[in-house]
Amino acid sequence: MTKALNALQSGWGLMKMIRVGLGLFIVLSAIQEGWIGGMLFGGFFLTMALFTDGGCCIGGVCTPATRKPESNKSIQDIDYEEVVIKK
Repeated sequence: MTKALNALQSGWGLMKMIRVGLGLFIVLSAIQEGWIGGMLFGGFFLTMALFTDGGCCIGGVCTPATRKPESNKSIQDIDYEEVVIKK
């Protein structure tokens, strides 16, 4: 619950405000027209805008990709097997 509240309160920049505004516009327009698909799409768009920090690296602030831990093998420890094609 704390993580969700932190996501709602952090990362408010121009891009996030635009995405939330567009999500609200889509939801309200779909409600006005009575279009269920638009309500679902707008709800998804609004939820993604509220709960993500992403802005496609705007301003040089990016979330780095997680790296896999490197194995303990060094280059000398790798075993190779020769592949022979039989004729």
